Amino acid sequence: MNDYLQTLRQQVIRVYGDKQLQTWIAHDVPLFGAGGIRRLVAEKDITAFIRLYFPQEFTLPLADVHHQMLQDMQAIRDRQVADRPGIKIARAIPRNHAKSTFYSRILPLHGFLFQWSPLTVLLANNDDSAKRLVGNIKTAIETNPYIQEDFPDLRGAIWGIEKIHNNAGGVITGYGVASGAVRGISTGQHRPSLIILDDVDDDVSV
Repeated sequence: MNDYLQTLRQQVIRVYGDKQLQTWIAHDVPLFGAGGIRRLVAEKDITAFIRLYFPQEFTLPLADVHHQMLQDMQAIRDRQVADRPGIKIARAIPRNHAKSTFYSRILPLHGFLFQWSPLTVLLANNDDSAKRLVGNIKTAIETNPYIQEDFPDLRGAIWGIEKIHNNAGGVITGYGVASGAVRGISTGQHRPSLIILDDVDDDVSV
C-alpha cells in the first residue's frame, strides 16, 4: 500500500470507522471518482479534505493555530449542513500562518464542491484582491488532479474572474469592500450562505 492509500485508509477510519470502510470495500465502492470513498470522507470532514485533495501542500503535522482554523471551518460546515443558524468568527492571526489558504481558499472551495454553500461571498480590500481570491479557487479546481477526478462535471454556466458557478447552481463571487456592489447580493432564492472577509483593511485604516 503506497503512502497516499495509507493516508486515505487512515482518514476513512478516523471519520467513519473501520467497519464502514470494510462495508464499502465489500460492496465494491470505488476509491476515487464521483461516487468514490475519497469524496465521501472528504465531504464530511475538512481535515480529511486537505489531506486527500492537497497531499503535496499539507505534508507536515499541523500547528495548533491550523487545528483551530479547521475547527472553525468544520463548525461552519456542520451548522450549514444541519440547517442551523450561522456563526460569526473573527480571527487575528499573524502573517505567514496560511490563514488565507484555510479560510479564503479551502473553506469556500469545500462549500462549492460539496454544495453546502449555495452563495459564497469573498470580500477583500479592493476589487483586484477579490479577483485574486476567486482566482485561487479557480486554479485549484482547474489544476488539481484529485478534484478533477472526483468532480468531472463541476463547472456551471459562469466561470469568470469575479464569479464562478457550479453545475448545481452554487456560486462563489468576490467584491472589494468599497465597490458599492456588496449590498443586496443574491442569486435567485439564495442570500449569502458563507461570507469571508480577508484583509479588508488597508494601510491607512490599520
